[in-house]
Amino acid sequence: MRFTVHRRRGKGRFILLACVIAIFGLSACAHLPETGTSPSKKREAFLGIGYRIVTDSDYLRNLGFSRGLAISRIVSGSAAEKAGLRNGDIIIAWDSVKAANEPPDSLARAFIDCIKNRKAPDDPLVLTVVRTETVLEGRSDGTARIFTDSKELKQSIDSLKPDDRLDVAVTKRVAVTDITAILGERATTAYTPSAEDERQCDRLRALTDERSE
Repeated sequence: MRFTVHRRRGKGRFILLACVIAIFGLSACAHLPETGTSPSKKREAFLGIGYRIVTDSDYLRNLGFSRGLAISRIVSGSAAEKAGLRNGDIIIAWDSVKAANEPPDSLARAFIDCIKNRKAPDDPLVLTVVRTETVLEGRSDGTARIFTDSKELKQSIDSLKPDDRLDVAVTKRVAVTDITAILGERATTAYTPSAEDERQCDRLRALTDERSE
């Protein structure tokens, strides 16, 4: 950028200072995004889980697996919740990439790289998970019933008459299943300049329009 300073009586310093302020100030204002927008960037896929790395687990080893990612949190409304993933599920493969083939110290990095750099929002992600379910099975007067939760069990107990008997068996079932999640988009916060930023830029723009006589 080039500019010329015209020195006038008693005003030379003011004009020079005004030009310098305007140039540097407007340069800064030019880098402020428009209100409600953010710099252009790649849309980032988002699954919506928290997890921990599981290695050297007797539980997994007994099932024939060496390591995985145990889900510890599901983000409400996320792709993970919509796909039916649950806390406690252990991811042992994603898109045919087996966790067992990844070194333990780079397991999480490989999983993140798949979602962040190789996927886009609305892409499918196939997860192979180990799921353990606790099944409550009750039997009364020769009739068997599966309770979906402890609330149903309590209701059955409360409905028993004197001398009635209810036998309950607690069983753990393990299943390995494929779950397909349609990835969402990671939320980004739009940048909005503060009122003071806007006022300062308005003052600097007005300064460059002024003429000294």
